[in-house]
Amino acid sequence: MQKTCYYINPNPSLSIHAGETKQLGRCYYGGEYKITSSTKLKMDSINKLWDMGLLGAGQSFAIKSTCDGTEKPTGFYEVPGVMMDGNGKKYDDPPVNWDGKPAPLAKFPYYEYITIWRCDSSD
Repeated sequence: MQKTCYYINPNPSLSIHAGETKQLGRCYYGGEYKITSSTKLKMDSINKLWDMGLLGAGQSFAIKSTCDGTEKPTGFYEVPGVMMDGNGKKYDDPPVNWDGKPAPLAKFPYYEYITIWRCDSSD
């Protein structure tokens, strides 16, 4: 069976990382969350993550990053090719293109969004 070079991005489509929580006042706290996504996110999508309780809790929430469709990728994941046949069997052969030349690394973009939350001690 013919072997073909495939690029399989091992990175998650969406990840959320909690940042440091700080005491901002006597009974007032705040923190940040970083969202990393393989696609651009709309403000509405990020607000839904907040509504689901995935981005903190409290009286206020804001998105510090641009999320209006004009943002550029924060970076790129560089992924090597994998040689596979039509049944999905992987081979240890070095990845090559259709012409037998070494396959370059594929670049998959990712976008990062920073959100902040604020909460007083009553929450």
